[in-house]
Amino acid sequence: MFLVTTSDERTWKTDEKILFLGEWCKLYKRKDKWSRLDYRVAPYHWDDRGRLYKDYNYLEGIYENYLRLLSDKLNIIHGCNHSARYWRIIIGPWLRFFIEVLYDRYLSIAAARDSGEIHTTFLLQVDPWNWVPDNVGQFYANSEHDSWNGFIYSEIIKFLDVIPYQKIAEKNLPSQPLPAKKKSFILGFLFGVLRFYSKLLPDSLKKVVFFDSGFGELNTVRLSIKLKQVPYWFPDIKADSVEVDKPLRKQLQLSVASSEFESLLESLLPLQIPKIYLEGFVKIRDKVLQILPKQPTIIITANGYNSNDIFKIWAAEKTEKDTKLVIVQHGGTFGMALWVQSEDHQIDVADKFFIWGRPNREEKNLKQMSAGKIIRAKKNIHSNSNGPMYMVLAELPTTSYWMYSIPVASQFLKYIDDQFKFIQHLNAPAIKTLKVRLFPHDYGWSMKQRFIDKGLDHIIDTSGDSFVKALNKHKLCISTYNSTTYLETLAADYPTILFWNQKHFELRPKAQPYFDALIKVGILHETPQSAAKLINKIYKDPQKWWRQPDIQAVKNEFCAAFVKADKDWKNEWATELKKMCASESINNL
Repeated sequence: MFLVTTSDERTWKTDEKILFLGEWCKLYKRKDKWSRLDYRVAPYHWDDRGRLYKDYNYLEGIYENYLRLLSDKLNIIHGCNHSARYWRIIIGPWLRFFIEVLYDRYLSIAAARDSGEIHTTFLLQVDPWNWVPDNVGQFYANSEHDSWNGFIYSEIIKFLDVIPYQKIAEKNLPSQPLPAKKKSFILGFLFGVLRFYSKLLPDSLKKVVFFDSGFGELNTVRLSIKLKQVPYWFPDIKADSVEVDKPLRKQLQLSVASSEFESLLESLLPLQIPKIYLEGFVKIRDKVLQILPKQPTIIITANGYNSNDIFKIWAAEKTEKDTKLVIVQHGGTFGMALWVQSEDHQIDVADKFFIWGRPNREEKNLKQMSAGKIIRAKKNIHSNSNGPMYMVLAELPTTSYWMYSIPVASQFLKYIDDQFKFIQHLNAPAIKTLKVRLFPHDYGWSMKQRFIDKGLDHIIDTSGDSFVKALNKHKLCISTYNSTTYLETLAADYPTILFWNQKHFELRPKAQPYFDALIKVGILHETPQSAAKLINKIYKDPQKWWRQPDIQAVKNEFCAAFVKADKDWKNEWATELKKMCASESINNL
């Protein structure tokens, strides 16, 4: 059979029987092309969810080993002697993500090789050095695209050197650009001015530095005032563009592999480590240290720990000078999902990890605090008894990415099927009061087109409203995946019904009883049919159903366990941060 690894049709051979490596090769919008072919789709290794969890734990060991090795290498290259925690803060998110996606791609190719059915494949002839990312954000963007995945599959095939291939000469493909973020001109100008004046503030007024903390700009100002400091806004620091230094990258070569996968990993690390960690590191580090606050007592973030390399370099530097790194939970699944890679990382690097729910892990740096992000939503969300129902959909990349308890790759097709089963089981009057919110980014599943093809385009919400604004026009939220969405509506006491496939959203044992209680009272459903059956009964007046004492009691207990949102949250946070600052002052005497 001829092997096809991606949906890039330049690499297809259509005049013979082919093996699609996965469902990601078969884009819905190209159904007219692939449906006419003689093909078979390879089984997906992580359809065995037990194996997925086992592999998650296996990769944790590989990550820890190579994080230590790379830390030593980077210390030598940059002429420094930083701690393992320093490099974990900076390169940890990229390295763990790279190991996870590479292992997934490796398992697919290895299975095709071991099948003995493949006689050849086509590889695009590209310069691998063109795929060196500038930073971690660009690496994440690359990983979602066929061109990068085609490059990685090609490198794996060449490395294993078993599957015969033919090279197709093509123009070299550049790295994917980071998606542009829409900004208000007025707000951009205003915060530009504030950032400028923030530079002029003395360090004595920058003891607690907020960066992308999830509180929102106005609440950050309020908290800063309660802490008796002037609000500080991060300047917009850019790393200079640098060229790949091949001799420098050779210094990253490792030879300690104990498995075929580790050998593959060692061969690709010098090709995929972002430039900002290597060629551009010293210059951007010096720039960051010159511009950003010199002696903060506390650094607090919700999202900067992951994809903002500028922030991570500064935070790593300051933590080695006794600054405390505080991370605030930024989304759902924490404390709930059976495995969450980003949760593990945040606990590992933070001095304090403030979570929305009660700690159900043994780490001492965990503490439940009110959720700033949820509180903002709670304050502004109100149901409209005269509005329609609002169904909120997810979308995930067509190939694996972050490892946590969600559908992976082709499993998302089951998720899609469940959404349409739910709609099919609603009665006609209920469907007339339904609006569907599609995920804002189409990863390749063509959700909008699927609705159009089923004659359901009229129920798609095309208003462009924010989630909060949209909810205020509706009377019931139907949430279809384990995420932040339903935490916001439950905390706001907004009528909510949930359903998802329990096999693809595994829960940790300590969280299971709370979800079982949601199932018992009908808030959470294990099948789309069950959710539709209830909605057919209550859609005219969801508030009447929602106000039942047993439902309110279960909802309140669930919120107490997973989404603390006290009205006096600003004083709660100010008191905690003042306590940390006072503790640091005493320790530094």
